Amino acid sequence: MSLGLIDSRHVLYQDSQLRIELDPINSPNHILYLYTGDYTDELKYGLQRGVLQEIAAATRDQLETRINILLGENFLEKAETLGLTADSIGLASLHAYTEEQKRNRIQEFEKRMKYAG
Repeated sequence: MSLGLIDSRHVLYQDSQLRIELDPINSPNHILYLYTGDYTDELKYGLQRGVLQEIAAATRDQLETRINILLGENFLEKAETLGLTADSIGLASLHAYTEEQKRNRIQEFEKRMKYAG
């Protein structure tokens, strides 16, 4: 799949190997993209509601098992061929989840301020 245009409003985390964003069609869900090669192609994985939080909350010794259960064993095998580890996916998930929570709190605060004024 070609990368095309990326709507930065949906991006929660991005580095040179992967990107995690809100699913623009189904906002409680997320999409995880693994970059292959030279950023012209990517592998796309839909994450159902709660999966990002489950991975982000996993301890280091639980991480590989949690990823295998939630995303399937083939996911981690493919990620490892691209140079990713369970640790790097866990850390990216934690950053993305934290960013999402921050945005949610800001949005809630802005709503309260709008109605208070």
